[in-house]
Amino acid sequence: MKTLITARLSTAPLDPSAIGRIVSAVGRLRSVDSVTVSVTDARVDVDFDPHAITVEELREVVMSLGYQVRGARVA
Repeated sequence: MKTLITARLSTAPLDPSAIGRIVSAVGRLRSVDSVTVSVTDARVDVDFDPHAITVEELREVVMSLGYQVRGARVA
């Protein structure tokens, strides 16, 4: 049984069109269980298996889409 943790990525303000792009790209990563994007809170929450992927890798994927990540932590 895998153990999931939640990463909280604080972003620059997001446009509603970012939701689908971020959910699609991050959701394809190995061991990602769920992705929630809050435009109102400028935040991306990701439930994932920390034994298979790191918070830094999640951050890099969001940044590769052109979105600024201001901070990342385990929630």
